[in-house]
Amino acid sequence: MGFSDIYDEYAKQVLRFLIALSGDVHIAEELTQETFYKAFLHIHQFRGDCTMYAWLCQIAKNLYYNECKRGKKYADCDVSKEEVRREESSEFTEKLVNRDQALSVHKVLHSIPEPYKEVFTLRGLGSISKINTRK
Repeated sequence: MGFSDIYDEYAKQVLRFLIALSGDVHIAEELTQETFYKAFLHIHQFRGDCTMYAWLCQIAKNLYYNECKRGKKYADCDVSKEEVRREESSEFTEKLVNRDQALSVHKVLHSIPEPYKEVFTLRGLGSISKINTRK
């Protein structure tokens, strides 16, 4: 997958994320371009421990907050609004990361043989608290 494919797949989603974060289409459009520029420069740093979308949203969020801190371009960044949006954005990013981790666990779980799979599932779901090691 080339970088143009990444842009084609995620640009609209990142734009919607930034519109929700900033409340301004023009700011969101500008930051979307900056997000993909920064991602292009640092694509080698993408470790794959989250989805590409989560990584791009993290870049976008950081760009937005940095601009708000500087106060140069976005004078309408209200501190109280920023704090609320930061919490919402953090929760959103955390949910994305948690979903990715759950998918990874799901894949590993399906690759292990029985009876280990059943024991892990029961223990993970809280059905059993201790595994009886006595025979």
